[in-house]
Amino acid sequence: MKNFFYASLLLVSLIFTFGYGVGVGKYNWFPHDLIKQVKFLSSSSAALEFDALGRLVHSSGHTEVNCPEQNERVGVLVAFGQSNSANHAEYKFSSDELNGVFNYFNGSCYLAQSPLLGATGGDGEWITLTSKKLIEEGVYDKVIVVSSGVAGTPIARWSDENDLHNMLMDVLENLSNDYRVTDMIWHQGESDRIYTHTEVYETYFMSMMDSIRDAGINAPIFMSVASICGEEGSWAYPNRVSNAQTRLVDVDGVELGVNTDELVPIQLRYDNCHFAKAGQEVAASELAQRIVKFHATEQ
Repeated sequence: MKNFFYASLLLVSLIFTFGYGVGVGKYNWFPHDLIKQVKFLSSSSAALEFDALGRLVHSSGHTEVNCPEQNERVGVLVAFGQSNSANHAEYKFSSDELNGVFNYFNGSCYLAQSPLLGATGGDGEWITLTSKKLIEEGVYDKVIVVSSGVAGTPIARWSDENDLHNMLMDVLENLSNDYRVTDMIWHQGESDRIYTHTEVYETYFMSMMDSIRDAGINAPIFMSVASICGEEGSWAYPNRVSNAQTRLVDVDGVELGVNTDELVPIQLRYDNCHFAKAGQEVAASELAQRIVKFHATEQ
């Protein structure tokens, strides 16, 4: 009788434990949030090192590999601008999700994963997802990503003879030793929407673009329309910066990338500025389609 009691108690305990476990996973019962946080911390345990600009220059979690040889089926994407071009998005992509995508930094190649080496921040990004979609669309078999975005930077710092201009030129010179750039992604403007006039923004951009062309890089520059950031009511759209970006698309060698002001509204930004996972998906899908159409017309 005593053994039957303990056996019954064990059976009830097992049923309760199993049922509660299902509830934790399905209905987010306690300690669902705690388990999620522990998983996040364990996945973010890689030691990260940043340079004076705040760019990620080393990560113990990145896997170095041999750099792919470039041919017409290998794309080389350079992403630059401010935080929404860098590692400040919500969702971190793992290398398992990015088959065929590589991260080039300082002469070496790594299996691509978030955060990307070369840009500021230690969180997610959407450039690797764009690259993955280009592979899925058959534009490339492999894509090498060079990420050089720096958070909170006005376009003046990217213009001729200023610090980020010099950094970008160094990155491109180093890259040119190994690869030919196929696509450039410019995503910047949030820092300029209040103080920078349309014509001034255009002048700064053209100064930067002239240096890129002088360096022998003739890849199309996909221009993001990007200016909104912060709670609704703290900005207006369209504005002087978004007008400049829209006008610059008419410049030879500049193509419309993705209008994130319209397609990634504040509701798709986890902190009213940086892209949430849904925003990353929208931006990557739109930009990939723009790049697909461009290369289809070039063939």
